[in-house]
Amino acid sequence: MGQERVISANIADTITIETPWDVVPDATSKFAIVETTWALASESDTDIITVMLPLFTASTFEISLRSVGKDNLELDQLESPSLLWQIGVGSASGSDSGVPATPAFGFALIEEGTVSIGGIGFSVLENLSSVYVGQLGILFWDELGAPTPVSLGAALSPSDATVTLGGLSASLVEGDLFQIEEEIFEITGDPTSGNIYPVTRGRYQTSAVAHDIANPVFVLTRRDMTIPFVPGYFSSTAAVGFRYNFRLPNVRISAADFTLYNRVGASARAEESYTGVTSFGVRTLSGGQITMNVHGYLAIEASAGNSYVVDRTTVVRDVSAYVQEAPVGDDIEILVRVNGNPYCDLVIPAGSNVATTVSKFNTQALPQGAKLSFDILNVPSASLGTPGRDLTVLLQI
Repeated sequence: MGQERVISANIADTITIETPWDVVPDATSKFAIVETTWALASESDTDIITVMLPLFTASTFEISLRSVGKDNLELDQLESPSLLWQIGVGSASGSDSGVPATPAFGFALIEEGTVSIGGIGFSVLENLSSVYVGQLGILFWDELGAPTPVSLGAALSPSDATVTLGGLSASLVEGDLFQIEEEIFEITGDPTSGNIYPVTRGRYQTSAVAHDIANPVFVLTRRDMTIPFVPGYFSSTAAVGFRYNFRLPNVRISAADFTLYNRVGASARAEESYTGVTSFGVRTLSGGQITMNVHGYLAIEASAGNSYVVDRTTVVRDVSAYVQEAPVGDDIEILVRVNGNPYCDLVIPAGSNVATTVSKFNTQALPQGAKLSFDILNVPSASLGTPGRDLTVLLQI
């Protein structure tokens, strides 16, 4: 990795720099002392920029690409991609002799509906100079289609190589992937008999395990994204803070893969699964919450508190409730309704302020225009204690 520092002083055989090296140079390190200031070479508001350089054959220029915000402030040089260009030769960063090493990458949900890929790393820092593009694949299940109509037609042992699927609206084809609990399967051919498919077990670093009959099956959708890189990017300090954000709301992400390409060819594909977390994947949702309230001491009541009309088709993560003053002597029982129909039961135990959260994964999304309300079915009687006060019912979306 290249490093740049400003020289603060020098004598005949010693150079002093303003800030310490991130990686201390050794006897094999090479140094170049260059012009101390950057000169504006070109500007563009598109993804193409033309730079005019003096025609000094064999001279090498460093080009730093700075993004400029609406406030006219430039991104810091240490956070900007750069490349070396040698007149008469071309990119001085493109001397790779092989394909890149398999990349490691990080995955995070930075806010509901927005996913971030970053933290790209390598076991070997070779053949990265001419990397120009990455191919990111995301495997997910669309929660707007919940509940899944597909289920396991026969129990599976860890060694079974065929899977019986019930409820498919269309046949799966070779290469399609689906998920049962934490395990990801890949279809390897046509069904041998009706809905019995040959499969590869434990894809994307998941483990082949036993599954019970009638377990829900989630047929996964794949979305591919291309991420461009400036040649020499992974030799610059900007690579440390790399992040690629994209919107993918209301899905459950099960796995991802990432491949890098340089002038020689493609790296091995890195694969990661996220099925080991709650709900067997990362739910992106859309962001926000719905609240309904009752103020004061509680009583048994139908359509208690305020109702709420849903303004768009909405996936619900979970439903919970809490009170400012806990009930004494008995539980508070609550029934949440959608268009008058039962949707969720909640219980706030005696002595507690909070109900146990109820997950709504693989439950039909709330349709636009649906009316939410709730009934209070039970509170402690006066002879047992106090009923609790100031109730809030909360739906995370």
